[in-house]
Amino acid sequence: MFVMQQDIKALEGLGQQHGLIESEKQRLSSLISEQWDVRKKVEGIWRHNFRLNWCKLGDRNTKFFHISANLRESRNSIRDIEYNDKIHSSPIDVKEAAVHFFSHLFTMLNTDKVAIGASGFKKLSVIDWLG
Repeated sequence: MFVMQQDIKALEGLGQQHGLIESEKQRLSSLISEQWDVRKKVEGIWRHNFRLNWCKLGDRNTKFFHISANLRESRNSIRDIEYNDKIHSSPIDVKEAAVHFFSHLFTMLNTDKVAIGASGFKKLSVIDWLG
């Protein structure tokens, strides 16, 4: 999984530098899909182990087991995201929507900045500030 993440980061870095050729795009898509499948399998193994523990220990700690299962499932997980009145649920669509949203957000912030000293704002000296 770690090697897979490194390969994905390397390909994404290449894509940001000069763009990807078709074979690199396919490799990146394949790696992301494979990573998604591995994570789903790990989650399934975790759920299986949880059920085994629950069967061994019975209903004594139902609240504890319910909270721990829900916490584990929801931590660091974005199942879908709503952007531009559409719900994106595939990992690639979620990533693209997030990148587009924040790129647009930070582009807007950079264009609306007011320069210090512009628009009649007086620049304060240390004496003005303290006094």
